[in-house]
Amino acid sequence: MIDEIEHTAWNDRTGWIMASISISYITVAKAKQIRERRPSITALRWNNFLSCRSCFNNTVLHSWRNHDPMAIIRSTKNDLNVAEDFSIACFIAVSWYNAIELIVLCFTTFKKRGGFYFWALLISSIGILPFGLGYILLIFDIYPGYFSVALADVGWCAMVTGQSLVLWSRLHLVVYSRLVLRATLAMIIIDGVILHTIGWVFEMGEQSPRSDWFTPAFSIFERIQLIGFSIQEIILSIIYTKASLQLLKLRPRQQYRSTLVQLVIVNILFILMDAAIVTFQYAGLFHVHVSFKAMVYSVKLKLEYAILGKLVHMSKMSHSNSAPTDRSDAVEMSSRRTNNRSHLEQTRQHRESQTSIIREGAAFDGEDPADCSRVGSLKGSFPSSKEPDAACVEVGNRL
Repeated sequence: MIDEIEHTAWNDRTGWIMASISISYITVAKAKQIRERRPSITALRWNNFLSCRSCFNNTVLHSWRNHDPMAIIRSTKNDLNVAEDFSIACFIAVSWYNAIELIVLCFTTFKKRGGFYFWALLISSIGILPFGLGYILLIFDIYPGYFSVALADVGWCAMVTGQSLVLWSRLHLVVYSRLVLRATLAMIIIDGVILHTIGWVFEMGEQSPRSDWFTPAFSIFERIQLIGFSIQEIILSIIYTKASLQLLKLRPRQQYRSTLVQLVIVNILFILMDAAIVTFQYAGLFHVHVSFKAMVYSVKLKLEYAILGKLVHMSKMSHSNSAPTDRSDAVEMSSRRTNNRSHLEQTRQHRESQTSIIREGAAFDGEDPADCSRVGSLKGSFPSSKEPDAACVEVGNRL
């Protein structure tokens, strides 16, 4: 008996909570619909009151009596696309949660709060917050205008270009070509300047009194902008995946292979998420598209952040006996090491060829290769206190 009473009381509380949410939601929606017809203030208040009273009598009391709170939500589907609105709210909420978590991780994980990777990750994470807020104000018609557009555009620039710079900053760990690194950085800068600037002009113009001039242009350029940034990130992911696959051949150890396989999978997921964003855009679901885009970029940052520690550990273990303790230091050291790694590799190959030629020359002259190791003292590779033999000196002169 007590359980039945508690269950009934819980259902009553749930019904009243859902009733309150429904009344607020429908009141705002009805007020927005009535405001579009521009009636007088008296008529607006009267119609709003009648709508709320009718909604309360038909749906709220019925759902409360039958202990079916979901009847309130189902009843609103006739007037509003509740599924789309709920999807937008869920996507924005998830993106904000991930952004706040990433910001906290930035300040708690990095001992050295500096470096290119740290600032790119931090700015990209912060950009998700104004991007979602700006489009919430625009989509639900809470505060439409230049301020909301400016919030969304500032967040979009920080989120998209920041994400590309995060991907570029970790290319140093697997790509050692200075030409590739400089070319990809130039691509990110040029795309950001051109696409963001034109997009700002069109989107701001869409909010102006002469919006009929800018709306068709913005609808076309918005798709071009999205395709451009998606191609840019796909190029970075392909370069990263290709370099990781090459490292798989050079490092047969099991821990290296598992880490690189995870990197390849993560970059493939990046490409698939970009394809999903483009699909929403070309399906005509603009509101769902912008909210889904915020969530996707927050998930990208979390995936990239999760795999970075293993990547830095793998990269440093191949060059030293101990792994770095701070990720920002590892990324910065890897960036500086990229500039002279090619030179060191060429120097090592040159020394090996010198040693091979010296030994072959000594054997060809009929000398003992062990005695001719003193020739290395001329090149700084095999120090010796004795004078080199004549045959070895001759071989050294050939080099």
